[in-house]
Amino acid sequence: MMRLARAVILISCFLAAVNAFATTYYVDYSSGNDSNNGTSKTSPWQNAPGMQTCAKLCNSTTINPGDSIILRGGVTWPNASFMWNLPGGATGNPVYVGVDQTWYAGSSWVRPVLSAGGTVIPDNYNTMFNVPANVTIDNFEITGFYWTTASCSGAPYGDCGIFNAGQRNGQTWENLYIHGWTHAGTNGATNNGVVMIIAAGGSGNSVAHDNVIVGTDVPGDHSASVFFNGPPIAYNNYIKQVSSAAIVSYATSYHDNHIEDIGPAYCNMPFPQYAGNCTHENGFEDNGDAGLYFYNNVITNVNAGLALWLAPNPGYTVTAWNNVIYAIHDNQVLDLGPPVYSPTYCSAGSTGNDYCLAAGNYIFENNTVECGDDTTQYDVCTDNIGAIGSGSVANSVLFQNNYFVALNTATGCATGNGSATSCTFAASNVVQTLSTANGQGYNSSQTYAFSPTQSSNSTVGAGTNLTSSCSGSLSSLCSDTTYACTDGSGNQPSCPARTTNSRPTTGAWDSGAYEFSSSGGTVAPPTALSAVVQ
Repeated sequence: MMRLARAVILISCFLAAVNAFATTYYVDYSSGNDSNNGTSKTSPWQNAPGMQTCAKLCNSTTINPGDSIILRGGVTWPNASFMWNLPGGATGNPVYVGVDQTWYAGSSWVRPVLSAGGTVIPDNYNTMFNVPANVTIDNFEITGFYWTTASCSGAPYGDCGIFNAGQRNGQTWENLYIHGWTHAGTNGATNNGVVMIIAAGGSGNSVAHDNVIVGTDVPGDHSASVFFNGPPIAYNNYIKQVSSAAIVSYATSYHDNHIEDIGPAYCNMPFPQYAGNCTHENGFEDNGDAGLYFYNNVITNVNAGLALWLAPNPGYTVTAWNNVIYAIHDNQVLDLGPPVYSPTYCSAGSTGNDYCLAAGNYIFENNTVECGDDTTQYDVCTDNIGAIGSGSVANSVLFQNNYFVALNTATGCATGNGSATSCTFAASNVVQTLSTANGQGYNSSQTYAFSPTQSSNSTVGAGTNLTSSCSGSLSSLCSDTTYACTDGSGNQPSCPARTTNSRPTTGAWDSGAYEFSSSGGTVAPPTALSAVVQ
């Protein structure tokens, strides 16, 4: 026991020593000097270690795990600073690169501004940040990124973008405001590259949260994809006017993200002649996972592609709940897709067109989906469920407690060649035409789209009680949707957008993403033996 106690004391002392020797460095482009020691607000560097312009003591200083680099609020770093090779830390002991909100230029704190200035970055195929493992990037405004065909031509994986994160772990992007990107040309003849804002490895524990990423500085331009191949975890992000919010592999948890206005990239213009040449213009595209939880997201105003693509590998399950999907201007609303072939996961082999011959399990419950928009609806959300295409076969598909607004009330699972081994489209799904939904008060212009307004609405009390499933990663299923986030003041997401209602522990739940009331009596569930259709 004494030896064990002594070992614990020694470990504690070692950890204390690690924390004690961590150093905070201060950087102020407007008044700093790289000859300073950088260790106080009164003797800051002008540049940060890893910036192209870092010199003298800034350049010779080693940044160690646990160190912090603080950029002064309200100060701008120009194009010459980039590519910034960020310093990395160690597992469980990252380097922090961010802010101290008590240190700023001007009358009040605002984010430091990292600006490419609207010109190409002459390094690493026009890459703004190289992101190593184990680093936290916090509270910057990132703007002015610019690209041309020439600057992106032949770029290796991850280059020609704002962040190249590679296949690395322990990275965190948080509280960032990313906007103001532009490019040369407006069509495929003058610009054929699409920039990925965060190109990251799909597996691991890297995370992006509480970021505002919007292309609204240039009306109508949807040029940039946001997340490419990763990170595996993303939540509380507000994303608007881009070509795709996420094209990912091996994601594990995406929740409470607001995804709005997905459109054709300029490299695909004029649409549809160039469609498909350079990017997948989707709300969320999962190209294969080893277990994904997708919940409390809002996806709306998708103009050029599909809203949601889910693709679990054989032996794994994707579970989606409490999502609200509406105003999808195409018939590709909800795709249960095949996973991309991987020899690690696809022991049954390939379909011959780079997809797994087999797929995993799909669970879709308590979601609200408008199968189209207020002008045109489709039946693809509710009919022929379980046929995932490309010659791949799903193990199982389960749809329950969902609310669909569709072209008609046709429902059910696919049959025959290519259909899922097991498929259930439960009686607890409510399917309505748009006119019926509007007649009951459900519509897309509500503060919370297609939410019930009175106890007599068809979704109220129509669901199966799933309380027994509400544990671990599924614990939020027992509350209804948060409706993701809004773009709050200071371009910082305001999350959640909606105060949730608890679903009852006994008795019927509501179908769809909303629970009409968190207290009082519940309406008796329907007794129909097939899906509720109207």
